[in-house]
Amino acid sequence: MSNQKIKEIIDKYIVDERIRGYSNKHFNHLERNKVYTSIDTKEDVMCANNRVKNMIESCSNEQSPDPEDIIDLEKYIGEYEIAVSKVLKCYTNFDYTAEEIQDKIDEMFYFYSQIDKIKRKKLMF
Repeated sequence: MSNQKIKEIIDKYIVDERIRGYSNKHFNHLERNKVYTSIDTKEDVMCANNRVKNMIESCSNEQSPDPEDIIDLEKYIGEYEIAVSKVLKCYTNFDYTAEEIQDKIDEMFYFYSQIDKIKRKKLMF
């Protein structure tokens, strides 16, 4: 895919408030900036992604997830939102293809669906 495709993805999501829900909920402006400036490499983005995946797995394995774990998961998702936001704003610094950028965004929406399942599970107990 070309730079034109990257531009289309960026134009579509750069102002999409859906990808800022948890970061806005759990972090003030200064905290968001601190996370933003800590994301410099693909490895940083991958680490943020892995924290979310590990916490989803942990919460999914519990019969009734602890409310603190759910809050931690929301914060990890918020950090990943910030990481993806930085990729969108500074994509040339990360050297992702259009497909890889879209995958990051798709994975974020997958994380949203997983946390919704975990929260519903919590409500059942």
